[in-house]
Amino acid sequence: MSKFSCKCGYVMNLSEGWSSYELTMLPEGIMNHIMEELDDNNMDSDKFLEITNNHELAVYRCPSCNRLWLESGVNSNHFISYIIENNE
Repeated sequence: MSKFSCKCGYVMNLSEGWSSYELTMLPEGIMNHIMEELDDNNMDSDKFLEITNNHELAVYRCPSCNRLWLESGVNSNHFISYIIENNE
C-alpha cells in the first residue's frame, strides 16, 4: 500500500485510485499545445498522455495543513514541500 507522510503527521493513502490530494502540474506551453489539439479535434486519451507524460510533475496537497509537496523533477521519488506563509 503506497502512502505519503506529510510533515504535519497526516498520512495520505496513494493506493486508493484518484484522490483529492493527488494533483498534476503541467507547464503552460503544454496546456496550450493540448488546447490546439482539442481545437483540431485530434485528441483522445492516448494522445493526451503522450503529450503530458514527460512534462508533468506530481503534486500532493495535504488536506490537514494545505502544504504542497512538489516532485523535484530530478528524481520522481523526491518531493519538496511548500507551505502557506503567515503574512500578518
